[in-house]
Amino acid sequence: MNNLIAFFAFSIFSVFPGVLVYHFISKHFSIATNCIVIVFISLSFWVILPWFVFAFQGNLFLVSSLVLILSALFGIVQFWKRKEAKKFGTTLFKGIKEFGALWLLLLYFFPLGDMLLPPGNDAAMHGYISRLIVNNQGLPSSYNPLLPIQEFGSYSAGYHSLAAYFSFFNEQYLVKAINLTTVSVYLLFALGLAVLLSLFVRKNIAFLAAVISVLMSRVPQGSFGWGGNSTVLAFAFIFIAFFLFIVAYRRNSLVLFTLTAFPLAAVPLTHAI
Repeated sequence: MNNLIAFFAFSIFSVFPGVLVYHFISKHFSIATNCIVIVFISLSFWVILPWFVFAFQGNLFLVSSLVLILSALFGIVQFWKRKEAKKFGTTLFKGIKEFGALWLLLLYFFPLGDMLLPPGNDAAMHGYISRLIVNNQGLPSSYNPLLPIQEFGSYSAGYHSLAAYFSFFNEQYLVKAINLTTVSVYLLFALGLAVLLSLFVRKNIAFLAAVISVLMSRVPQGSFGWGGNSTVLAFAFIFIAFFLFIVAYRRNSLVLFTLTAFPLAAVPLTHAI
């Protein structure tokens, strides 16, 4: 049950509020690429949001819940008024086929959902930072009571914020949410790399190369063993930021230039690579 709750949270936080930009980007990309961009815009938004909430001393759980509700309502209205829901649904199957070999990654990652805890010393650190965010309902001001460190923020908290979102800020679901976050960053790495490579080679070759890079190469595969998962997530944001910037430059699109700011800002807030 905890796995299902974490996966449900992952699904809605990956769709909203990024789906609101669909109308503005749909003419630039295929349906598959649109879906990938929407996921990255959503996740980068959730990585950035905690610092704004922290600055105004708000409750991240309440703010994120409000954003989800409002973006869902606006998204439904947007699709209904523009009559895009039917078009989106009928072309989604074509988009699914475009993912091709990437579906193999889902089979590869599925057993990891039942692991007790992610391996590595760094993973232990990710766990207690995520727990602090859940307990504080947002970014804390210190590492108390877990560590006698009075200033929070020495390590970027983007990865940990996502784990907190995926647990619905409930410590009961946090372990499974951390597992799911750990697993998903490697899929995001492949997705980001695939769309970036698709600018230079055929899409099927790009997606196959992305799969091979995750399944067979030492980096990022080896990062899982020592807990370098936030580093992998930061690279995923870099890939999608480069992709959006290149397309925006080629097409002179102010919208795409603006959207590039989201994953670009999410990089240092995830890991100072």
